[in-house]
Amino acid sequence: MKYLAIWLIVAIVIILTLSFFVSIPYIYTITGVSIITVIGHLATLDDDFMGGWNNLDNSVHFWKSSLFELLVKVGISIFLFIIIHLFPSVVKFRA
Repeated sequence: MKYLAIWLIVAIVIILTLSFFVSIPYIYTITGVSIITVIGHLATLDDDFMGGWNNLDNSVHFWKSSLFELLVKVGISIFLFIIIHLFPSVVKFRA
């Protein structure tokens, strides 16, 4: 739980920094961070497979929970893309 809070704070700092100093709309930076998490999960997905680096116990539950986390991340990214396309006015919100 502690690491989740740290990563959430890091993501918020990145989003606010890009929005404030580079004047990128919030929705684009949030979507970018979301896509980066999907790419990172895909890059390390083989580690979660049974017998992989993170799953030395060959747990099927661990593998399925990793796939579920990936699906949630992809779903959030798709949701953000839909928001951008359905509500173009959201792009106006920036620092």
